[in-house]
Amino acid sequence: MIATLTDRYVAAALRHVSCRARPQLERELRAVITSEIDERIALGESTYEAEYSTLGDLGDPRRLATHYADRATVLISPETYPDYARALRWAVAVCPPVAYTAAALARRRRGASAAAALVEPLRLALTMAACLTVTVTAWFVLVDRVRADRPDGGWTPDALLPAPVRTRTDHRQLIFFP
Repeated sequence: MIATLTDRYVAAALRHVSCRARPQLERELRAVITSEIDERIALGESTYEAEYSTLGDLGDPRRLATHYADRATVLISPETYPDYARALRWAVAVCPPVAYTAAALARRRRGASAAAALVEPLRLALTMAACLTVTVTAWFVLVDRVRADRPDGGWTPDALLPAPVRTRTDHRQLIFFP
């Protein structure tokens, strides 16, 4: 079965909403797309041009799906999240231990007992980790929002992924991972 652009668009939009909302969203999207295509065909466009321009006017299916989502949208988008996680891991893994070590050495150098030199800098390291987490998160949220405020960036239906092929999974495939 060859999936049309509309099928691919609807599938892309449905991936970003909950399972409960999918049947209703699918019906609504198909109705809107079909009526718009019919109007364009009546104005003299070819079927393919009408479908292509209709989907182009609707824009990125991920953004369209957020209007229909029955759950809160994410703080950091899936596109930005890997960079965010990498930056946060790096910042929290490097900065607090370096600050802890420097503070412990400085306290020991000033004559503090070994126990005091090891325990007192913990507060500094934990506070720094919390501040880094908030700061890195705030920066990535800001970057994500600025990026989201831009137009679709020339999104076209050519960016749609091929429609998924549904196959039946046999229990042996789940066990042996062919």
